[in-house]
Amino acid sequence: MLDGASQGLQKKLSPEDLGVMELGTSSEGDAYCLKFRHGARDIQLQFHSEDMLIDAKRQLSFILGVSMASLRLDNMNGEEVDDSMSVIDFLSALDQSELSAGACVGEAKNILSVVERDLLQNPPKWITTNSVGDQDSCLPSAFVMPTSHTCELMRQIIAEVNRALRDGVHPETCDGGSGGVYFLLSKDGEQRAVFKPLDEEARAPHNPKGYQAAMYSDGLKKGVLSGESGVREFATYMVDCRSGTHRAGVPSTCLAVALLPQFDGVPKEGSLQMFVPADDTADDWGGDVMCADDVQRIAVLDLRIGNIDRTGENLMLIKPNPFAHLTPIDHGYCLPTLDGLDSVFFVWTSWSAAARALDYKITEFIKKLDVEADISLLKRRLPQIRSESLTTLRVCTLVLQECVAAGMTLQDIARLYGAKGSQRSIIGRMVFQARRKARVEMDMHALHSLPQGADWASVEPAMMKHFKKLFFSKLKQLAPPTASAISAPGSGKALSPDQFSQADTASPGGRRRGDSSPLGL
Repeated sequence: MLDGASQGLQKKLSPEDLGVMELGTSSEGDAYCLKFRHGARDIQLQFHSEDMLIDAKRQLSFILGVSMASLRLDNMNGEEVDDSMSVIDFLSALDQSELSAGACVGEAKNILSVVERDLLQNPPKWITTNSVGDQDSCLPSAFVMPTSHTCELMRQIIAEVNRALRDGVHPETCDGGSGGVYFLLSKDGEQRAVFKPLDEEARAPHNPKGYQAAMYSDGLKKGVLSGESGVREFATYMVDCRSGTHRAGVPSTCLAVALLPQFDGVPKEGSLQMFVPADDTADDWGGDVMCADDVQRIAVLDLRIGNIDRTGENLMLIKPNPFAHLTPIDHGYCLPTLDGLDSVFFVWTSWSAAARALDYKITEFIKKLDVEADISLLKRRLPQIRSESLTTLRVCTLVLQECVAAGMTLQDIARLYGAKGSQRSIIGRMVFQARRKARVEMDMHALHSLPQGADWASVEPAMMKHFKKLFFSKLKQLAPPTASAISAPGSGKALSPDQFSQADTASPGGRRRGDSSPLGL
């Protein structure tokens, strides 16, 4: 099932219903607002300077209930607009480039036409353009098309995969896992990307591994419904991109629609991730051989996003030399709703790197995390993500920041999410009690069964108020009596912030994940 539909219902609008929209712009703080008019209805889309037209298009498809894959934007000349163009560049091309804080374009103009395309009969031009730039007369029998914000590296990989598909190179099917997984190849047969269709996830209607159920059924893990994992793969990548030099190294990821030979002529939407070659997974190796820097970066990401599926199988490993480097994959069970925090296991909890005092630079990075900026980004680029999942991000970030400030190690924090037997975890119990108190306070007797986003915005403040009260009371009992311990990289010995700078200059350089975000976040 394609996205752009709330509660799993796909609302189809005819091209006449969509018609021509008017557009104006204004700014609100550090975000701009695109104002569309659809008949008598006004629609506002939020965007930042780094956002692409595809981000505005995804918001628009969600609001109108139109499939993202079949939606196209044309300019006033009837030409399809390139999805990868930035919104600012698009406006600049219309002599509307004077956008600054407080600026406002005057009269709205008819500059965009929204058309619902038949993707098979009228695909985007770049899909039908061959390697020498000529337009093919025949329609492609297989293709991959991004439907979300993408980095330049992923766009290059998609182009390479499409050339291979045009030449008859069939994707490989993965036999492992609980959902449908397809390895997309280059012309030389090299694995370049991994595509996971939403309707083939565990307990989705077309799951090929025997876990079939209706779309948006309860998933294999509490807090994530079938058909939601692909969205979380992309959400995790965006959150990781915002970490700058402290990225955990989630491979480039986007959402895409694909027509593969295995799909019997039906395009499917899902997550698309760059393939990462590796020697093994972390399952067959002990924690002591892992690069401590990699472990701590991955652990911080897992704790931020409430990853309820961090096993050794989804940590790709490069053999030790002298330490093993790790790349985290498979993030479909991140950002669950709050009940997903009842019991969480992180494979790295028992590893020595998680028990060490944190590197001072990582501590400072955690201290400066801006969860509201993270949530703003996810709302703009993934409007279909459930509001309660964003509350999970707030809760997990709060727990991480406050526990680290109190001197707890990553291992200490991970144990707050671990459950004993059938009991809820410490964090799970706090969340449950906070929800119950909010329910009593607001006289809501069915809070646990709220539909997606229906009243959660009004419930969340009360829930967060009670959670913070419970959490800070418990934190006083859990935190060590000494101030936060900071360590030099790999030493495990506590140093003051002043001492750290000297130790840092003497320590050997480690592998870098990249000095800047590939998505400009």
